[in-house]
Amino acid sequence: MSETLFSFGRRRSQVSQNRHLYKAARSQHRRTLQDTVLNVEKAFFLVLKDQNLVEVDDLTIDDYRLQEEVARIRYKDGVATSYDVLNARVNLSNARLARVTDKNQERIDRLNLDRAMGVVAHGSYRVVAPSPISSLDLNPDRAVSRALSLRPDLQTLTEQALAQKQVVKFNQAQFFPTVQTVGAYSLDSEFFPLVYNWSVGTTLTVPIFNGFQFVHQTQQARAQMRQMLFQREDLRQQTIVEVRSDILNIRTYRQKVAADTEIVDQARQNLYLAENQFRVGTGTSVAVTQAERDLASARANLVRDRADLSIAVAQLRHDQGVNLDPVTHQIPKDLP
Repeated sequence: MSETLFSFGRRRSQVSQNRHLYKAARSQHRRTLQDTVLNVEKAFFLVLKDQNLVEVDDLTIDDYRLQEEVARIRYKDGVATSYDVLNARVNLSNARLARVTDKNQERIDRLNLDRAMGVVAHGSYRVVAPSPISSLDLNPDRAVSRALSLRPDLQTLTEQALAQKQVVKFNQAQFFPTVQTVGAYSLDSEFFPLVYNWSVGTTLTVPIFNGFQFVHQTQQARAQMRQMLFQREDLRQQTIVEVRSDILNIRTYRQKVAADTEIVDQARQNLYLAENQFRVGTGTSVAVTQAERDLASARANLVRDRADLSIAVAQLRHDQGVNLDPVTHQIPKDLP
């Protein structure tokens, strides 16, 4: 039986190293959960966008169907040409084709959402738009400060660097001797009765020369620690760029959504005027067709920009490390 009495910090370094590695593993686990949440949110908003695009296609089809009916009636009354009827039919067919394309994309994105959630959905379902986030701090300095203090991947590299520092200390401690106590107890004899024997001693192990192995191990550990510190600094700078870019994207998409809303209203009014002029004979079917296309394009742009805005908000939450509660591993209550 032997027991180490003093090892000049070897055991303490090993315990500290494993403690930091445990913390690093927990931070990595939390980061993996946050990545999963982000992937589900992105897939969710893509499906929501596809659903809204299909609804836009349905509205466009209804408008083109009405245009075809008006053109056919006016053609029977002799105030329109066959071109107007054929043009309306072509527009209706193109709208139906666009709906088929968007519907197929919805099915594909729904499969990606199922995969992100880790489920296999056999039945159809619809996603519902969440309520907008009321409190969203877009101050760059505060957002960056929050990200640097909460990002799990930064915490992972910090703990790994601290663990590597303990490796350096362990290798440095190997230059010093080790004090051990050795004890033995036996019950032995050639004849009965058996004789109890015991012994206790202390050994001092002093490293003299091992081909500079300890020296090079210490240098290697220091180099690996510096590498981790460089990686952490690189990730810190990357975090700053990501958070500031997310804020700029959110501001841009908010402006685009506001502009798209106005464009939709203007395109709707323009279509109303073009249809009335076509009915009374002062307008052409070409003007009505162009107004329909402008309205359909404006509606689609509004849907896409809203989805991009939602994804940008989710990306900011992820890059700040706040899209998952670090204690309960659940989505925070201030998120939809």
